[in-house]
Amino acid sequence: MRMSWSLYPGNRWVVRETGRNLNLVVEPHERAEAIRDQWIANSVPKTMKADVILVDELTHKLIADAKALGIRRGEIDEEVDSPYRTILDAIEHPA
Repeated sequence: MRMSWSLYPGNRWVVRETGRNLNLVVEPHERAEAIRDQWIANSVPKTMKADVILVDELTHKLIADAKALGIRRGEIDEEVDSPYRTILDAIEHPA
């Protein structure tokens, strides 16, 4: 799924997923958390096994996708200690 972000009055962001009727309104300080959670749900298969190289590739993809949406690496780092560890945890403990 592809996500797009739109800035609305009041400095509120709306996330839209193509192919689904999902509009998620988030405050500016919640953007990194929202993209992380939604991105992991869409990009990390629940049956995936932990693989160091694949987790590293997913980490770089997460950061690149966030950057394309205008979310700085610093915003992500404020929400999680390590994007790599967060993705690894999602693989080891699928929701």
